[in-house]
Amino acid sequence: MPRVSADGLASDFGWSVSLTDHVGSIALSPDGERVAAVGTTGPIAIIAIADGEVITTIDAHASAATTIAWNPRTGFLASGGQDGKVNEWSAEGAPRWSTLVQTAWVEALTWDRQGRNLAAASGRSLAMLDADGATRWSADDDVSTITDLAWHPEGNALASIAYGGIALREATGPNPTRRVAWTGSGLCLAWSPDGRFIAAGDQDATVYIIFAKTGRKLQMWGFPRKVRELAWNRSGRWLATGGGDTPTVWDTSGKNGPEGRAPISLEGHEGTVRALAWSPTDDILASGCDDGIVHLWSPSSREDPVATVELSDAITAISWLLNGSGLLIGDADGELRFLDLRR
Repeated sequence: MPRVSADGLASDFGWSVSLTDHVGSIALSPDGERVAAVGTTGPIAIIAIADGEVITTIDAHASAATTIAWNPRTGFLASGGQDGKVNEWSAEGAPRWSTLVQTAWVEALTWDRQGRNLAAASGRSLAMLDADGATRWSADDDVSTITDLAWHPEGNALASIAYGGIALREATGPNPTRRVAWTGSGLCLAWSPDGRFIAAGDQDATVYIIFAKTGRKLQMWGFPRKVRELAWNRSGRWLATGGGDTPTVWDTSGKNGPEGRAPISLEGHEGTVRALAWSPTDDILASGCDDGIVHLWSPSSREDPVATVELSDAITAISWLLNGSGLLIGDADGELRFLDLRR
């Protein structure tokens, strides 16, 4: 049975839904009323937040879905798959359009803030689609597989990461406006909410923080493992990083960002951290580990957890509700749980 221990924080599990296997990714709808979840081999499930009812399941791709993204303007759900296709669905699961972007897996999929441009990475190729699935442009000049994508918060620039660093492009064309290079294989990207920084996790157990205006980069090293977990808080001051069993939190405030500052180390996990997510309403950080533990932290005020959730399987995904009143937690056994923090 799941257990919750809390220090001044009321919480309880509201519902649980069993998917076919390992929960690969979860995404909240723009209105916060639904969550889409996808396993590594099964269909996409769309679930009502209020009661955990499975509204529909979608056999979205010939093989398996790899990534999902809600359009923030229309409320439709885009999915990318191992078949190289990007498909779109209504919130009830009805098909809308399908576009073949490449023959390789679709590794990453992300809408801009306005919901008018959908970027899709497949192998070494990057495609920009409009809201009706038509291809605006495509580029296939990266030296290796593009592993992640991130839009500027205002939606006017797109960052992609692959071996050798990141490339910045405008939505209007395929030619990079800037490249920030280093020797290493990039794994993940996160643009700060204020637009000042781009954080990048790397295969060689380092994190880069890039000043978006100038391309200047800072390198943080000493992580025990490759860094796949990055999360910015709502203001863009605090960056949380994984890459081991101890989440680290970097203060990026001021002219020089985190340069010369030691991070806050959050000790308490006994296995590798697999998921990080900040509350959208306050500076509470959730971290999930492969030992089945989720800790909630308030890093700016204390270095021990304010609450702990104990589950039996490795944590694979975490997402907060839009109003910060609860957490969605996915695990390696295919279970998706809603933790209600109002109880």
